[in-house]
Formats: sequence, C-alpha cells, structure tokens
Amino acid sequence: MVGALLGQIGSWLGATPHGAHLYVLPLVAAALALREYGWLRFPIPNRRRQTEKVWAHDFGFTVAALMWGLDIGLGFATHISPGFWVLATGAVALADPRFGALLLLAYWIGRALPVWVGPLFEGDGEGVACPPRDLNKTASDRGLEAAILTWTVAVGLVVAMAS
Repeated sequence: MVGALLGQIGSWLGATPHGAHLYVLPLVAAALALREYGWLRFPIPNRRRQTEKVWAHDFGFTVAALMWGLDIGLGFATHISPGFWVLATGAVALADPRFGALLLLAYWIGRALPVWVGPLFEGDGEGVACPPRDLNKTASDRGLEAAILTWTVAVGLVVAMAS
C-alpha cells in the first residue's frame, strides 16, 4: 500500500515514467552516498524506533515474525535507512502505483524474509526470532550503504538517460 501511494503521489505531482524528473533519483542517491561516505553532513527524516523485541515472547515466534515484517515493511514506521529514501524517491519519480507497490513489496520481502527464515538456522530446531539490529551503524555498514547508493546512482543515470 505504501508503494502504491507513493506512485500515486508522483502521478498527482505530474511525474511520468519518462522525463527529466527521473534525474532526481540519482541525485538523491548521490547526496545520500556522499553523506554515508562522510563527505556531506545533513540530517535525513528518520524515526529512531525499532520493532518490539518482546513480541516474540508475547505472541510466539511465528506471529512475531509476521508482526516484525509488517512493522518494518511499512518503511516509515521504524528506523529509515538512506537506501529506503531512494526507493521512496523512485516510486514517486516513476509515478506508477503498480510499480511503486512492487518496489516496496520487494523491500518488504527483503526486510521480512531474514526474520522468517533466520529461526530455521538457529538453535535447537525450535528457532529463535532474530532481534532487530542496533541502530548505531558501524563503519562497514556505512561503507556498504555508500557502495550500494553509488551503484544506485549509476543505475539511476542509465535509466534516466534511456528515458
């Protein structure tokens, strides 16, 4: 629903799947990459909130995994990574609710899947739900995020130039 809404917002703003506005995506990705490299400093809108760890004990691991997936899958409900802002920008820039829905569905699956399958590889076979990561990034986290954003700049430029 979030992706479809973002795509619809792009449509309401007059964006089309083709045009100069597509250069916004690589520009946003470049600014965020420079931020992650430490070359630019600026705040990004963010919620300093994680999913509730107690859900696994209160509701059981299967239900907690679903609740975690729904919570983090909304995108804007918990800690927002710079890469998510690029996805949100892409959904708006391409101005297609279907594409936005698919884009954010892929994001949701990527965030929820490790929580769902993680317990299969842990402990006594009963599984232990994976707790959310700490919000404090390590240098390698920032480096990986910056590299992914740099790649996104390149892909975004190719897409924008091809349109």
